[in-house]
Amino acid sequence: MNFGDILNNWETDKQKNSNNNKKERKKEKEKTTMADLLQSYAPDSEIIGSKDEPKRYTPNISREKMRRKKADLVLDLHGMTADEAGMELNKFIRKSYKNGARKILIIHGKGNHTQGQAVLKPLVRTALELSPYIGDMGTPERRDGGSGATWAVVRQRSL
Repeated sequence: MNFGDILNNWETDKQKNSNNNKKERKKEKEKTTMADLLQSYAPDSEIIGSKDEPKRYTPNISREKMRRKKADLVLDLHGMTADEAGMELNKFIRKSYKNGARKILIIHGKGNHTQGQAVLKPLVRTALELSPYIGDMGTPERRDGGSGATWAVVRQRSL
C-alpha cells in the first residue's frame, strides 16, 4: 500500500464520519426541537383530565334497561312560570351532565290548572330535544309520573 492509497482511504473515512456526524446532529436537533415543542405546548389539565379526578366506570346499558332504570336526578317544575322553568331546566341539564347522571326525570305536570293548553310540557320537550347533553327521552310509567313527567338519558362525557 503506497501513500496515495492511504490518503484516499483517509479521505473516504473522513467523508463517512462527516455524513454520520451530520445525521447524528440532525437527530439530536429533532429530539431537542420535539422536546421544546412539547414543553411549550403541553396540554392543559382540562384537556387531559385531572389525575385526582377518578374516572367513573359506566357500563353500556341497553335502551330497554335504560327505560326501566330509575332516574338518578329529579327536577320538579310545578308552580313555575315558563321563564323560571326554562332557566331551572337548563341548569339542571348541565348539572346532570357534569355530575355523570345517566337518567333524569323532569316533573312538569299535566297542565290541568292552566287555561288552554299545557305550558311546561312542550317547553320541557323542546329544551330536551335541542340540548346537546340529552340523548333519548320519553314518558315514564304511571307510578313515576306518567304524562305529567318526562325522562331523558344524559349523554356521557368522553374521557
